[in-house]
Amino acid sequence: MEKSLVGENSLFSDVCGIIDNSRKRVAVYVNSEICLVKWHVGKRIREDVLYNQRAEYGKQIVLLQITNSVYIVEI
Repeated sequence: MEKSLVGENSLFSDVCGIIDNSRKRVAVYVNSEICLVKWHVGKRIREDVLYNQRAEYGKQIVLLQITNSVYIVEI
């Protein structure tokens, strides 16, 4: 009876491992596809709406980041 219990535990552990590994591979694949979809959508918007120009709000964000990170020291 103990042998079958040990065998069942081993089988259960192996099946759980197979399922977990499969879930991880699926998650990596889905994340990659989401990233590609967003990149392609952004590329199309840049080409068709912005005519390959940078969006104006991007300049504002960069300027804001620069002004927030510069410290003026008075002597």
